[in-house]
Amino acid sequence: MYRLEQVSKRYQDTTALQDISFSVGQGEIIGVVGKSGSGKSTLLRLLNLLETPSQGKLFLADKDVSKLSKKAIQQQKQKIGMVFQQYNLLNNLTVKENVALPLKLIGKKDEAKVVELLSFVGISHKADSYPVQLSGGEKQRVALARALTRNPDVLLCDEATSSLDEENTDDVIRLLQRIHEEFPVTIFFVSHELDTVKKLCERVLVMEDSHLLGIVDNQPTQLGKNDTPYLEKVKRRLAQ
Repeated sequence: MYRLEQVSKRYQDTTALQDISFSVGQGEIIGVVGKSGSGKSTLLRLLNLLETPSQGKLFLADKDVSKLSKKAIQQQKQKIGMVFQQYNLLNNLTVKENVALPLKLIGKKDEAKVVELLSFVGISHKADSYPVQLSGGEKQRVALARALTRNPDVLLCDEATSSLDEENTDDVIRLLQRIHEEFPVTIFFVSHELDTVKKLCERVLVMEDSHLLGIVDNQPTQLGKNDTPYLEKVKRRLAQ
């Protein structure tokens, strides 16, 4: 699915990513953890094809992104779904209209798909409501449904639970697990909340000061149980 080979990203005199290499297969759930400024957001922008590497190579579906035409890059972007910390819903559209928006932007209409996704995320009863009438957890369910409307190959979650309380965080994690079971999608879950990442992700990329410190195998588990020694070390490091 993705392969990065010695990728660096620089902005003038600032190095946001330095010599990053890893690969991710189709259908994996990957966590990305690190403090603010560690390079998580820049990595996500590269994966979302919003940025290109200053050095190194980024492959998506075995294609060198630097060699793709603008049209091909746009086609690849349509296969990537995004979920944001602040939901990014349009307040002047209903829940149903927000979910249908990605299809509308490419000139398509599929009301049955929208209804199906609203049911899948458990928000059908709010279809005609507006975002201002929803709780944070409900807004994130709408955002997840919207991200799935184009049947993406990749789902990028940028601090998707950071604005939620513990109960709603667990609800979103369970929903992401269901999405992974029922849709052929690769999930990147970017967060500074290591405990949340541990509940969901099979592998964890640990970022610090623009570098990839390591990749940790993880058996998704409940909070505080069966922690690997390395993840415990990472937890202490992030808390400093």
